Amino acid sequence: MTDFGPDVKVTVSGPQIKELVIRRQGRSVVQTSKGTKCMVGDVNLHMGKKKGGITGEFPSVRLVVSADAMNFFTTLLQWGIELEAEAETPLIDFLQTCPGITKAYLAENVQTIFLDGTAVDDLKIPLAGEYPVVALSAAMPGLAGAIFRRDSIHSSLRTATSHPATSQAHSGQMLTVRLKLFNQIAKEKGAAFLIQGVVMASSSVANFLNSRKELISTIQRAELNGKCADMEALISEICHFSTVRLSVQSCEAVKTES
Repeated sequence: MTDFGPDVKVTVSGPQIKELVIRRQGRSVVQTSKGTKCMVGDVNLHMGKKKGGITGEFPSVRLVVSADAMNFFTTLLQWGIELEAEAETPLIDFLQTCPGITKAYLAENVQTIFLDGTAVDDLKIPLAGEYPVVALSAAMPGLAGAIFRRDSIHSSLRTATSHPATSQAHSGQMLTVRLKLFNQIAKEKGAAFLIQGVVMASSSVANFLNSRKELISTIQRAELNGKCADMEALISEICHFSTVRLSVQSCEAVKTES
């Protein structure tokens, strides 16, 4: 146990701490040379060495909601979740590692795909850049939808853009990819992501919950790092971190499991 003052106590087991940044109210960020488990204040953190992918420095939130509320929570996915992939992985291979996303589903249901803001027709394009962003959408209305639709005959009307970023990362190096799901894609596949658990910006989760107070009443149980938590306190707590691991399950599914 290392005591840094009346409101900061840190217990570390594992390798030597490389860097420690103390924040107010007992919140700290610990970067170690290898994976380790730390207790920072009253928040459990599972740490991992940064290798170009997700660092693992985030709290875990679990929400159990009424079954009819699951679809409302899937709209969270349009803000983006963080996934890991090897640099130079073909886009189609990356997408097929996601729950419920198959080659057939991509061909039949996903009408528009953006990579770093550029509409993509060829799904064999490799993932590159420091933080690639992928967005999936069903058919969009109007002329814009027709222009950006994959393999559209109107694709020549797209505004000329630069080619998606190339990366100096070597094949095999891990990248953090931000994946966004919109409209019908989120409704059809979002629940599978949320049940499995997703990593996303804490601010996105906090803003979503704060702006949709009516959804709070659908939450049957909320847990922070495995312990029951009051929603107001939970939202306040996760705002001290850049990312959070979030899982959402229906109460009916939880009953079935138990």
